[in-house]
Amino acid sequence: IYDKKIGGIPVRCVDINAGEKSGVLFCLDAASGLPVFHEVRMPGRALSAVYADYASLGSHSYAREIHEFLDGKLSREMTITNLAVEPAPDESLFVPSVDLRQVPYCSDKEPPQALPVTTYSPELLAERHGTAPVEVLVSIGTDGKIHDAKVVQSSGNREHDDAILTTVRLWRFKPATCDGQPVPAVISISAGPGAF
Repeated sequence: IYDKKIGGIPVRCVDINAGEKSGVLFCLDAASGLPVFHEVRMPGRALSAVYADYASLGSHSYAREIHEFLDGKLSREMTITNLAVEPAPDESLFVPSVDLRQVPYCSDKEPPQALPVTTYSPELLAERHGTAPVEVLVSIGTDGKIHDAKVVQSSGNREHDDAILTTVRLWRFKPATCDGQPVPAVISISAGPGAF
C-alpha cells in the first residue's frame, strides 16, 4: 500500500504481486475512496483502466468516463451520458411458487444413481439403433421415482421420443443425498444408440 499522484490527484494504491511479472494494482482517490485506476499484469501483457468524471446517482457514485488500455495503448473509451433510477419492480414477481422447496447447502452431496432396470419397451429395442440421440430432463423424488420427465432434445422421431420417455419413466434411482439425507434432484439423461 502506498500513496502517489495520478494526473495530479492524490491516490492510495494497493499493489498485489502474484509473481515477478504478474499482479494487480488498484488505486483509489485518497479523499473520496473512489476507484481511479486498476491494472492487471500478466507475463507479456498488461490490462488497465482509468476511471474519471464521477457523478452521483442516489447515494452511489459512478464514473462517467472509463478508458481501457491494453499493453499501455488505448483500446476502448466509454462515456456514460445518462443513468436513471428505475421504479422498484413488482414484488409479486419474486414470490416463490407454491411448488418451490428450499434445499439446504450441502457439504457432502451425492447425485442420484440409476438402479438396474429389467424392463424395456419392445418399441424402444426395435428402434434404438441408427436413431439420433434424445435428451430427457427428469425430476427424481426422495423416493427414487421419476416424478416428471420431458424430452428437451428430440431425435426427430416422435414415436422414438415417446418410447424413450416410456422407458425412462420405468427407471428407479437411489435418490440424491444432501449430508446423507435424501433430496429431490433434476438430471439430464442422454439416450442414443447403445445407451440402453
